[in-house]
Amino acid sequence: VKTITFEETFNAPIKTLCDAIFFNKNFQNDFHTSTEDIKVNVGDWIPSQDKSIHRTVIFDTPVNAPSMIISMLRLGPTITCRLEDDLTWSSGEDSFTVKSGLFFMDIPGVNQDVVKVDINYNANKVSRSRTHVILSISCEFITRIWGLTGIVEKYMEKDAHKSFEKWIQLAERHLREYQQKIDQDDDDDEDQVTSISSSPISVTSSTDYQSVLDHNNEEQDVQEEDDKKSVSSLLQRSYTLASLRRDLRQVRALVSKTEVRVKDLEQEYSNHQLDLTVNKYLQRVNQLYVQESNHSQQVQDRLTLSQQYVDIILAKYRRSSAIWWFMGGSFITFLFSFILPLTVWYIKRK
Repeated sequence: VKTITFEETFNAPIKTLCDAIFFNKNFQNDFHTSTEDIKVNVGDWIPSQDKSIHRTVIFDTPVNAPSMIISMLRLGPTITCRLEDDLTWSSGEDSFTVKSGLFFMDIPGVNQDVVKVDINYNANKVSRSRTHVILSISCEFITRIWGLTGIVEKYMEKDAHKSFEKWIQLAERHLREYQQKIDQDDDDDEDQVTSISSSPISVTSSTDYQSVLDHNNEEQDVQEEDDKKSVSSLLQRSYTLASLRRDLRQVRALVSKTEVRVKDLEQEYSNHQLDLTVNKYLQRVNQLYVQESNHSQQVQDRLTLSQQYVDIILAKYRRSSAIWWFMGGSFITFLFSFILPLTVWYIKRK
């Protein structure tokens, strides 16, 4: 990751610097004009969900790159870029950060697959009238291209130095103009409040004097009527404001109750989902138990049949053995009782 850092301290309060530079579209347009950008479109700041504000800046910038890169990427004289800015104030409002992501819209896939460019502004309050700004530009090559990475980083560093010098000059100029405008507005308000002038009236007779008194009385009556209207309008506004505050408190209370109810519903839903999961698990265990019981019963039945079959075979074996023993005994008896004496007789006769 190649990171370039610049620092500068401005003689301006931190909120003035934020308003004059980051909330001033004229500053953004002047800066892009100084860098020869065209078709600049500075979007409005939009609140985000993470307590920050977001805006988008789109512009066309001249291509300042080696001819080898231009031909390889088939770039034209300009490319369209998009800046995604996120501004976040610290909790004590003594510092803020602007994080910008630069995307090249004319080169699909480059931002995700090849290079990632981030620009960060960190502004910190030094005193009531001074602000320190740190600007960092980082370029990360997700895919290293042999022979081109160093060249691109060199060009980026050179352009970054030039752009930051122009940024400082424009920032100081716009801060002066912004401060002068604030001072001028304060002077105009003070003049408008303190400049109460009355035209001189010449009195030459009693009739004129009486007419002047009548004129003054009429003006006083008109002034009193205007004051009454102003007071009535002010009271009406106060009543409306009080009603709005009361309604706001009711809305906040309703929102709090709704949030509590939502949390309860989420907890109930979570418990319900847990119960469903447990019930499904128990049903599955019960099914497996029934299957195992059936299987065990089948095995037991098979063992019983096997035992019966073995008993039958043993019974047949015992019966066959008894028959053979009987036949063997009969043969021996016949041999000793008839054949043997006959043989002896035959021998003696010889």
